[in-house]
Amino acid sequence: MADESQPPPGPSRGSPDDFQCVADLLARIPADEATVWVESEEGHFLEAIHNPRAAGFEGMRQPLDRGLISQVFVTGLPLLESDVTQRTAHDPTVDSIVGQRTTAMMAAPIFSDADVAGVLSAVQVEGGSQTQELEPAHLAELEHTAQQVAEILDRSLPAAGPEK
Repeated sequence: MADESQPPPGPSRGSPDDFQCVADLLARIPADEATVWVESEEGHFLEAIHNPRAAGFEGMRQPLDRGLISQVFVTGLPLLESDVTQRTAHDPTVDSIVGQRTTAMMAAPIFSDADVAGVLSAVQVEGGSQTQELEPAHLAELEHTAQQVAEILDRSLPAAGPEK
């Protein structure tokens, strides 16, 4: 099942320079990593398209039927979790592939028009450099950056599917 999390590279969805706002976010919040996730073309996964601190993370996939990031995508509601290990909905699939353990996470939906187009997540990992707990003010920063990412995606993705 781990093969599903590492597909061949998909179409480009912006360049790293386009997502400078995500790197800037990491300078303002106590997170080890931040990732932009978008729905895969076939619609069964969230696919990582940008992570400024782990370029090899791009292309990772999270099944939409499990995991906290997927819950944010499906519900359209943000998440702030100081201890993901206590959440039964946490799916460690991606952690096991990249060889790290997520300890805390926050995630915000990325909206395109009124639809959820993806998720911006920020995590703290075991052994990472961040010791300050994630707080609601950090989530507000993440949500603001998710709005910026939505604008970037709207500019860089060609229109697909039925017109809205």
